[in-house]
Amino acid sequence: MDRECKGGFIATYLEYTKPQESPTIFHTWTAISTISNVLRRRVWIERGYYTLYPNLYVILVSNSGVGKKSTAIDQGMELIDLSGIDIDVLRGKITPTRLVSRLHSSLLTSADGYAELMIFAREFKVFAKGVTRDSSLIEDLTDLYDCKNFEYETEHSLRHQIKKPCLNILGASTPEWLSAHGGADLMSGGFGARMIPVCLVESGRLIAWPEKTANEMSLQKSLLADLVEISKMHGPFYITPEAKTTFAEWYERGNEGREKDNRLDGYYSKKHDMVLKVAMCIAASKNSDMAITAMEIEVAIGLLTALEENMLFAYSGGSGDAMPRALSDRILQYLKEKGSVTKTQLTQQFHHRIQKGDEIKEAIDVLVQAELVRVEKREASEGKGMKPTWWFHLIPQTR
Repeated sequence: MDRECKGGFIATYLEYTKPQESPTIFHTWTAISTISNVLRRRVWIERGYYTLYPNLYVILVSNSGVGKKSTAIDQGMELIDLSGIDIDVLRGKITPTRLVSRLHSSLLTSADGYAELMIFAREFKVFAKGVTRDSSLIEDLTDLYDCKNFEYETEHSLRHQIKKPCLNILGASTPEWLSAHGGADLMSGGFGARMIPVCLVESGRLIAWPEKTANEMSLQKSLLADLVEISKMHGPFYITPEAKTTFAEWYERGNEGREKDNRLDGYYSKKHDMVLKVAMCIAASKNSDMAITAMEIEVAIGLLTALEENMLFAYSGGSGDAMPRALSDRILQYLKEKGSVTKTQLTQQFHHRIQKGDEIKEAIDVLVQAELVRVEKREASEGKGMKPTWWFHLIPQTR
């Protein structure tokens, strides 16, 4: 059946949500997560020694009131609800017992023997109460990500197994919720490595009176029709030779340019699988041909890499300590282009990003401590005297 979203589900979704002021990055990842939630474990990529499914753990992260993150994920959830697709959705706080119970119920009602579940955490604070107070729940969520047979033990020490599980998470959070009350383990451990934090540091567009016009309602109809078609897809994806080459060339470069903070080591260790998961969602957005081309691989790499600039904000606890690092990244890129610059040149280049006087100094300090930048003080004549000038030099990195 031909798709109604001629530009693909994701592109149409972005057009549909344009009158709502949440940023494009939030809507993009909500759209990807929405596709992931209807694909579940019905499609996959064979990876030789394991099977990869398109399930994702996506969390939108920003400070309170920034980006309307809960409103953004509501749009995706609304489409799932209106589509009539039979998806078991778990909302609110969860416990190991509740999680297992819902997976078991999903298994019993599935004609295909799948235990598929979506966790929708509109207020991650509520969800995190269960996670941060019960390490076994973190372990369960981590194990379920790989969609392998899941074993659990009852109160009477009886061991059971749920076969063919598939868990998706779509949520919204502030960095305080993620990093407080034991949440640091949640972020830096195995569960955090499987999570995609979509971070927004500052607000973007403002729309005082958002409304759905006749155009948006027409787009919604097309989105719902395509969502149903996407949910019918079944079987392995075919990876074109060009796509395999593109992926291999990227993978063998080893995440060059990666953020050098060890808190993201887990994420980078899983990024190659995330690229393929997202590529499945992008391909499904366009048609039901079950083929992934080089373009889907390139777009998936680009989407994930774009998140990394602000990803550490998810660990910041809302203290703002991610801001100097984000500025440091921009300064480092600028120095890679220029080689050496003066403090005046740097200030002129980044004045629009400075909210307090010492931000450039803090950003430079980060780069100096990482041995990426060298600071030099030069004396320059000015009138009858000498005036010091500060220079910043890029330190060449040897491999």
